[in-house]
Amino acid sequence: HFSERIDTEFNYTDEGVHYFEYAVHCSAGEADIALLTREAAAFNIRPVAVPMSYHKGSLPQQNSFVDINTENIIVTAIKFCEDKSGDIIIRLYETEGKDTVFSVRYIPLDISFSAEIKKNEIKTFRCNAESVVETNFLEGIAE
Repeated sequence: HFSERIDTEFNYTDEGVHYFEYAVHCSAGEADIALLTREAAAFNIRPVAVPMSYHKGSLPQQNSFVDINTENIIVTAIKFCEDKSGDIIIRLYETEGKDTVFSVRYIPLDISFSAEIKKNEIKTFRCNAESVVETNFLEGIAE
């Protein structure tokens, strides 16, 4: 939609040109829901290439910040807690619609924990070097 509006410092909702993309994932037989969820996440949140010149570097060619022992758990956030305590928030959810016991290892701080998650559930964990506590979306800051 294009219209005559007063000049403002913000854009109006749904005005202007919109771009979107489709992807088709072929499957022989019944689709693997966990695989489709990972493929959709990779399609929607693409990696960003940062050009650099050659240097020796100290990290391996491949590296990970987090390891999870099952494919039906996806991490949606790893961030610092909003209360500026330095605690790490790890948020994840279950993708196949089944109750699961899983293990997580956050490599930069060498934090490991196991937990249970119900089908299609979202869980948030507040982590530091001494403890891992399941919390809510408000990160335990407010009730």
